[in-house]
Amino acid sequence: MVDRRTFGDSMQVGHLYIIKKNGHSYPQKGDIVICLRTNGSWLFTGYNIKSMVTHHYQNECVEELCK
Repeated sequence: MVDRRTFGDSMQVGHLYIIKKNGHSYPQKGDIVICLRTNGSWLFTGYNIKSMVTHHYQNECVEELCK
């Protein structure tokens, strides 16, 4: 499990993350996103592979897919 206090610092551009908690008006839980840019310690810009759309995601809503 990822430590949420340091997750923002350890996020890396190009890594894959799975959405574990819905944070938008439409469900994205289970979708996979690619980290495009970190925006501070609790937010990042990611590209959703399923919907093919770029969104801002909160670090607490995702988990790294592969380490």
